[in-house]
Amino acid sequence: MFIEDLEKLFKLVIKIENILNDRDCFDEEETLLLKMISCECNYIVLFNDYIKFQKSKN
Repeated sequence: MFIEDLEKLFKLVIKIENILNDRDCFDEEETLLLKMISCECNYIVLFNDYIKFQKSKN
């Protein structure tokens, strides 16, 4: 399930990059979406660090 979420996130980032290539800026909805993606990415990084830390304790 975690990998599927990453794949969806990656596809969404690519879609947004393609939109940006056609324009110079994002509208309000796209900006909010980018902020959500940023939060998701931060969560993934923190979760990954947590897993690494837990494994190192064992």
